[in-house]
Amino acid sequence: MDKKNKQKRVFSGSLILASLFFLFFPFLTPLPAKAIGASPSRINNVTVLRGTVQTQSISIVRAISEGNREVTVNVTKRGEYAHYINAPESIILLSGQNSVIYTFDVDATDAAVGEYQVILSFLVDPYITAQTEATSGGMSAGVGFITGVDIPVTFTVSGDQVVSYDVQSMGMDDTEVNMPVFLTFNIHNTGNVEWKPQKVELTFTDTSDPAHVVTEIVESEDFPVVKPSAESVVTVVQIASVLIEGTYEVKAKFYYEGQVVAELSSSSLLTVYPVGTLAQSGELLSASTNKTSYERGEKVNASVIFKNTGEVKVNGTLYIDMYKDGSYVDLLLGETLAVDRGDEVVFSKIIETDGPGDYVASAYVKYSNKKTESIDLAFSVISAGGVGDALSFANSVWGLAILIGIIVVIAVIIKITRKKNGTSPTIIPQTNTIPTINQMEAHKEEQNVLPIDETKEN
Repeated sequence: MDKKNKQKRVFSGSLILASLFFLFFPFLTPLPAKAIGASPSRINNVTVLRGTVQTQSISIVRAISEGNREVTVNVTKRGEYAHYINAPESIILLSGQNSVIYTFDVDATDAAVGEYQVILSFLVDPYITAQTEATSGGMSAGVGFITGVDIPVTFTVSGDQVVSYDVQSMGMDDTEVNMPVFLTFNIHNTGNVEWKPQKVELTFTDTSDPAHVVTEIVESEDFPVVKPSAESVVTVVQIASVLIEGTYEVKAKFYYEGQVVAELSSSSLLTVYPVGTLAQSGELLSASTNKTSYERGEKVNASVIFKNTGEVKVNGTLYIDMYKDGSYVDLLLGETLAVDRGDEVVFSKIIETDGPGDYVASAYVKYSNKKTESIDLAFSVISAGGVGDALSFANSVWGLAILIGIIVVIAVIIKITRKKNGTSPTIIPQTNTIPTINQMEAHKEEQNVLPIDETKEN
């Protein structure tokens, strides 16, 4: 009996170990190192006017080890004053996208005057993959860990308005007669309120005839606002129909409160070509969504890759026509980006859906007075917790391993419970079998008993 009990205990222990293996197999599987970078590595010297909201941005950069796959980066806030930061909970690096700008708000609406610090943690989603590195013993092994980056955000809430700025540089691209000139200015707003100049005076001096000078004024209402504590490359489109064919030296004077506060000269010359020399053209290389099926309330991340195939820089804007169940819903306006000739740029748009249904997002990019061909993106929205989610879980490596582990654990528990409760074995009736000794003795006793009628006669 002791030997049988020992065998049962070994069997039960083996089942328990097997169940634990299946339960924790996903967590023991080596995970590859995943890395991202962020710029700047910390945010300091931010002054926010009390009662206002200020937007900040961080550039999230894909590490070389990440390859070109889509990467989801989860964001958490830490610190006593984390409630002063309004930040999205995640951001996605799309396939082929090497960097993305993450924006968040410093909300000083109810904050007292003082200095605060909050930590923003960017953590990459884990995933499972096979390891091919071999150890000295010939065994395949790997060290799995998840990487990310912490960005300290230090800001000061002030009760006074601070106007401070730095106009740093100017750039431009060649153009044609009767076509606009694209001018870019790098401006750093170091104050705690929005800023823009009252006007900008531009002078175009013909290098072949210095007496030929053209002056243009960019008024304040035509100049974009630079947000507080933000470094922005501001693009100004100046209609240059007055410029004739030639090469020009360009200078800019910035005016604020009636005074000249900055003077810039272009580092290169502006060339104005004859009409038709430079062609504007572009195309959509691809378009995609991060998934094809979403739950109710889940946001859709749509993106397109636009290539400037022309000879001049263009300003492109993403447009998306939305359809639901075959009916037109809305026109969504995406971001506007300047695209240099020959460059490829990713335009992205977060789409909020209106309940379950089949959707089509028809995406295209407009530039100047032209637009690309559209690409249709089809996706569906289902109710949360549907059958698809269960199947997706069951088909995953983690889900399959956990399900097998749970089944094994339940089997072990049932076996142990039956043993403790002393459940009697089931007796199966037998026929055409050899009688037992007890059965033979009982038969003899039956033969020795005389019938009642015979007893009476004696």
